[in-house]
Order: sequence, then structure tokens, then C-alpha cells
Amino acid sequence: MTSEAIKTVVVSFELQNEFATLSGDWNPMHMSFVAARRTPGGRPVVHGMHTVLFALESVAASSPSLPLPSKLEVRFLKPVYLEETVAIHQVERTYKELRLQAMVDGMPMADLRIVLGDNHQPMASHPLTTDDRAVCRELALTEMVGRSGTVPLATTPERIAAHFPNVVRWLGVDRVAALLSLSRLVGMECPGLHSLFSGFAIEFPVAETTSCLQYHVASVDDRFRLLKIGVTGLGIRGRVEAFARHPPIFQVPIRELSGLVGPNEFGGQRALIVGGSRGLGELTAKLLAAGGAYPTITYAVGRDDAQQVVEEIKRWGGECELLKYDVRAPSGQQLASLSRPVSYLYYYPTCQIHRRRTGRFASRILDEFLDFYVRGFYDLCVALRTSSEPGLSAFFPSSVAVEERPPDMTEYAMAKAAAEVLCTDLNQSWSGIHITTVRLPRLPTDQTATLVPTQSADPIEVILPIVRRVQAVRF
Repeated sequence: MTSEAIKTVVVSFELQNEFATLSGDWNPMHMSFVAARRTPGGRPVVHGMHTVLFALESVAASSPSLPLPSKLEVRFLKPVYLEETVAIHQVERTYKELRLQAMVDGMPMADLRIVLGDNHQPMASHPLTTDDRAVCRELALTEMVGRSGTVPLATTPERIAAHFPNVVRWLGVDRVAALLSLSRLVGMECPGLHSLFSGFAIEFPVAETTSCLQYHVASVDDRFRLLKIGVTGLGIRGRVEAFARHPPIFQVPIRELSGLVGPNEFGGQRALIVGGSRGLGELTAKLLAAGGAYPTITYAVGRDDAQQVVEEIKRWGGECELLKYDVRAPSGQQLASLSRPVSYLYYYPTCQIHRRRTGRFASRILDEFLDFYVRGFYDLCVALRTSSEPGLSAFFPSSVAVEERPPDMTEYAMAKAAAEVLCTDLNQSWSGIHITTVRLPRLPTDQTATLVPTQSADPIEVILPIVRRVQAVRF
């Protein structure tokens, strides 16, 4: 087997936007930095079909005499993120078959198997059904069972040919339109909003077919949330496989939490919750507000999420304030807008936890974790220690990953362990500060949500005792 690099591309947001316009796939996991935070990847993902069409365009440009394929099979192995360099490699070629891989840092992201057919001309194009209105459907798994419909093209054949001239010359504009429509099918129609494209296998029949893509969900695997979807039209027929991801994790409303704490259990106490716009930070803020405290929650990019938490607490009758704060920037100036000093701190910020790697250890990943869990926490403690009266009670959430050491989480576990050492030393060497550190079990969050059901603890049962422990500290 040989491996030959054909072409590379850096997928910018501008290219991402162009592909969304061509395909009609505006799924927020591709287009919104804020929405992508609530996916396991934690940041915008490049359209899988964009990678496929770039690969096909590259090989068509380098081999203009290729016969028309009879089959195309694609498996999406790992996500490609914005601003990453994608390299298309030809890893195998015979007179009947061509195999390509899209790679990032030498790791395969997508695998393409092309079975070459007879050297006949592509089918002639005919008027296509177009509709550029973007509706990203949010369907329950039960709504996907047996679902069928059509997927209109989002743009004109002329624009498709302008963006992918070589693959249009090779396959014909109808079939390229079909590939674009597969992206719209998965990302917008079914599964829709919470989708993950796994792969597809299609044939290229010679006979004329319908002027838009038609689909029918053949099966839904409840355990793995896997859909198998039959597709036909625009010169293709075959099967698509896609997962229906679990929706983002939403915390219990404050009205339901209010019965778990006394109405004045934390009366008058002022707390800063860093990373309070969602997840465990949001839960902590609601518990404190329900107990009569005055929490201030921070956000780095998700202002709308944070504002919704503040408004929910205030509608219920509690108090809550909002503060923009980035743990990677100096603390002093960012804290200047606090209305008054705080005596309690909860520290929940994190970067993307599950990371793609090429080796056993990556220092750049460790450095990013250290910025969030060690340097950012220390800088904030220094700033609050000088302004808090008379002292500071803080909570730093460590993780059972320190002892369990899950695969591919070496840097994460190292950074959490380093933060534990820091917290112990600060407790011993600084007066007027008390840091509570707990190795949290696996809890349901946006970053821990997986396709396969897993055991996780109840966040309320874990966090409420910690809140009571931290708020009970007096100086």
C-alpha cells in the first residue's frame, strides 16, 4: 500500500460558510461557536461531505481520465475542526479501485473507497428542485422511525460547477448535487439538529433518476441511536448511516431545586461561579440563589446562555449577576466590575476535554489544560484573596480521572492532579483561604454525553453537599 499526498486545505470559517450555502446544511455544530460548545467536540466541526467533495475534487483534478465510479463508500472516522489542515492522500490504486483518506496530522479522518466502472460519459443534467430555506429539524428518536421525504437542492447547478469544476466534469452536476444533499439530509432533515454523520455507500446508476434526493429511514437502533437511511435520486442510490446524538444537557429549573435547600440557608452570602452559564456552574448558581445567596456567574463566549440563567433565577424571585470573564486573561481588570467583594468561589471553566492525539502525550494539550485548571485558578485566587473580606472559601472540582486514568486523557488527568497539589499548598501556606477539592465522579454534561449509554451520578446529589460544605466555611 502506498500513500501519496494529493492536496491540502485549511478549512476556514469562510470556506465553511460557502459550503453551507451550497449544501443547505446550516447545522449549528458547524456554524456556531457557542452552539458547538454543547457538543462533545466542544468547537465547530467541518462538514463531513465538504471533506469528501474536496477529496473527490482533488483526485479528479490530478487524474482527469478517471472512468466514472460505479460505487462510492465513505466512513467518517474522526471529526475535522475549523482551521485544521486537511491532507488528501491516495493510499491505494488499482485499475478497478481507488482509495483515498483525508488526514489531519497524519491521522485518518475519513476513508473513501471508489470502485471504478466503465469509461462512459456522465449522465446528462436536467432541471433540479431547489429550495434554499434553512430549517434544522429537532426530532425525537421516535419521530425518526420510518420517516421519509425529499431533500431539495440549496443552490443552482452553476454555482456547484463553479466550486467543484473537476468533480462535476467527472461525475456530472446531478451526482455532485446528490452528495451535497446528503449533507443537508443528515444535518438538517433526519436526524437533524443532533446528528452525527457516520458514513454512506452509494451506487451511480446510468439510468435517469429523480430531480431531487428522496430518503426513507430503514431502521433505527435504539441502543446506539444509529439510523440507516435509504436514499435515491439525482443519479445515485444507496444507504446513509448517521447517529442521533443525545441533546445538550439542561439543568433542573430553580423552582424544582428550591425545595432542596432552606429559603435562607445561604442568606446574604456572595459567591462567584466561574463558568456558570451552563452545566455544574449553572446548577451551583441556582442552588445558591434558592438558598438566599447572591451569586455572580461568569461566561467567556456564551452570553446568551448565561443571561438565560440570570433571568430564570430573577423570575423565580432570586438574585443573580452576570460577569464576562476569561480565565486565560489577567484577573484584576476583569473583576473590576464586580458590584462588591465575594467570599465564595466555585471554579468550573474548562476547555475541550476529549482530544484527538497522534501520540501518547502532547505537551500543547497539557499546556492548555494547565492554563484553565492551574494558572487560571491561581491568578483568580490571588486577585480575590486581596479583595475578599475577611477570607475566601473556594471549590475546585478535580476528577476521578486522576485515579482511574481513562484512555487518551493523560494530559487532563495530569493537569487535574497538578491543580490538587496547588490547592493543598495554598491551603497550607495562605491565611484567609480555604479551598475544597473533590474528585468528581462521571456526571452528565455536554462533553461527557456519548452515543452509548453509560453510568453517571446524579449532579444534584453530588453538588449540593459540596455547596453546603463550601458555604459553611467562616473566617
